Amino acid sequence: MAMEKLSKRDRSELSKLQELALPGARITDVERLGGLTNRSFHVFTDQGEFVFRLPGEGTESLIDRNDERISTFLASDLGIDTEIVYFNATTGLKVSRYLDQAVTMNATTLRDPENIILVAEILRKLHDSGQDTGIVFDILDMAMHYEKIIHDGGLYFFDRYENVRALVIDHLEKGPDRPKVTCHNDPLCENWIKSGDRMYLVDWEYAGMNAASWDLADVSIEAAYGNDEDQLLLTAYYEGSMTEEECADFALNKIYIDFLWSLWGRARQVYEGEPMRIYADYRYNRLLKNISAVRFLS
Repeated sequence: MAMEKLSKRDRSELSKLQELALPGARITDVERLGGLTNRSFHVFTDQGEFVFRLPGEGTESLIDRNDERISTFLASDLGIDTEIVYFNATTGLKVSRYLDQAVTMNATTLRDPENIILVAEILRKLHDSGQDTGIVFDILDMAMHYEKIIHDGGLYFFDRYENVRALVIDHLEKGPDRPKVTCHNDPLCENWIKSGDRMYLVDWEYAGMNAASWDLADVSIEAAYGNDEDQLLLTAYYEGSMTEEECADFALNKIYIDFLWSLWGRARQVYEGEPMRIYADYRYNRLLKNISAVRFLS
C-alpha cells in the first residue's frame, strides 16, 4: 500500500512520526497491521523496515504511556520485545524495528505445541527477571475506572452485573496475596510475534506488577486452550513442579481476566461502537460459564 492510498489523516501522522523518529528517512511503502485500538503500520523506508504505532482514540483515558514506556524498554532489554527506536511518553507514538519474516500469532498457531513451549519460556524469563517496575496493576481500580467511562458514556452494564461484580470483588479481597512479578497482563494472540524460531511479546500498554498466573491464564483464554494445551503450558512454565495453589490461581485468574476485559470492551464501545459491544458481551458470557466451571461460589 503506497502512502497515497492511506487516509489523509494516516498519511499526515505517519509523515510527522517519521520526521520525529527517523529524520532524513524516506518512506517507500506502508502496510496496515492489525490491532484492537491502536493503528499500527509496517513501514518500509530507505533506512530499513519499522513498525509505526499511532495511539487509538480515547486510549489516553485508559493507558499511562510513561508506564508503558518503562515496561517496553525493559522487555526490549530482556530480548523479549524488538528494538525500540522511538517512544514518546506524552503522545504514545512509537516506532520499533520490524522483525524479519515476522508472523503474528493467532488462536490456531498459538495452540501449536512448539509455540506453547516458547510462550512459557518467554513468560518465565519475564517473571523471573527480578525487575520491579513500580507499576501497579490493580484489577479493582482499573475496573472502577472502566465503570466510570461506561457510566459517563451512557452505556448499559451487563445482565446480573451487580451480583457478579460483588462475587468477584469479594473473592479478590479475601483471596491470598500472591507475590507480584513483572507481567505483560495482556498477552493476547496478536501480541505474540514469531520470527524464525524465536518468539517475541509486544505491546506493553497494560504491563505492571501482578501475579504470574494472570499472564498464563490470559494466554489460555485468548488462544482458547483446552486441557491438553493448558497442561503443556503449565508443565513447561513450572518445569513440572506446579503446586495446587498455583493450579487454583490459574483457574481463578481466567475469571478475573474476563471480568476486567469485558469492562474494558464496554468502555471502548464509547469510541468504537458495535464491534466492542460484541467483544465485551462475549467475554462476559464466558466469565459466567467459568464461574460455574470452577465452583466459584464454594
